[in-house]
Amino acid sequence: MQEEIRHTLEDQFKTPTIQKMVEDAATSQTQSVLHPLITQEVTTAVKRGVDAEQPVIQATVVKETRTAVDNLKPTLDGIVTSHVNATVDKAVAAQIAEKITPVVKELNDLKENQKLWVLTQEQIDTLRKSIKEIML
Repeated sequence: MQEEIRHTLEDQFKTPTIQKMVEDAATSQTQSVLHPLITQEVTTAVKRGVDAEQPVIQATVVKETRTAVDNLKPTLDGIVTSHVNATVDKAVAAQIAEKITPVVKELNDLKENQKLWVLTQEQIDTLRKSIKEIML
């Protein structure tokens, strides 16, 4: 009789209905019991892995940051140089306007006065010659 029960059970487990029922029960148990355990174990393993790699991650971040800053140096140098040049040019232009332009104007005025003086001297010399010629 036990043999018959065993055969009956084996035959029943071979039917698609029982196989589907066992599969559904296994899936349900996996979802409700094993899924949280798997998630917890995976989370713990990932955290351990990240913690173990933390020095490498930090060193990589520092290295990449330095590389990025080094790559920006030409751009930053150009910006700083341009700003410094503009500031210097502005300061030099202000000094020229304040100190050199008045001196240049004064020199030009003196030059004009010198030209007039030379012209006057030439006219005096011409007059002297004329007077001498008249007197002779």
